[in-house]
Amino acid sequence: MSDEFTDYTEISDSVSIVSKEVIDGNTFYKFKRISTRPSDDVNRIIGYPNGESNYFLRDSIGFLIDDKHEIKFVNNSFDAHFIYNCSSCDVNFYGKLINEKVEVFTEAGNFECLDMELHAVSIEDNHTFPGRSHYYYSDGVGNIRKDISWVSSDKFFEKRLVSYEVQ
Repeated sequence: MSDEFTDYTEISDSVSIVSKEVIDGNTFYKFKRISTRPSDDVNRIIGYPNGESNYFLRDSIGFLIDDKHEIKFVNNSFDAHFIYNCSSCDVNFYGKLINEKVEVFTEAGNFECLDMELHAVSIEDNHTFPGRSHYYYSDGVGNIRKDISWVSSDKFFEKRLVSYEVQ
């Protein structure tokens, strides 16, 4: 991965856990995300739309799973696991744990994190694309940093924790 990235500091997300809910017999944490971005932002692929949205996550034997049964993070396996399919781009995404512990530095502090690598594979010919994304999670805090790569290159954008509060 290159060290080249674009700074989109005007895009921010505020995330909080607002409740626990039982869905299909499983207990999920309900997250509320409030996203803000400039109204003239042309890079809409990066981040979430302006406004408030909710999503659900739960732990399932070392996998962080959403309410659609999709894996969002792998915390105990160095083998690649199917994460999701992008049908509009004919690509499957796979994730695997790369490093059990890595130190990640952000404005919010230094964190010991797990590092999950995400890569894309062509549905058409099973070709693995060169881009690699890395998601860094810290136990008890959550998502610390994401280095999100373009599928076809080593350029990426970085999403990082700026501040947090644990209650």
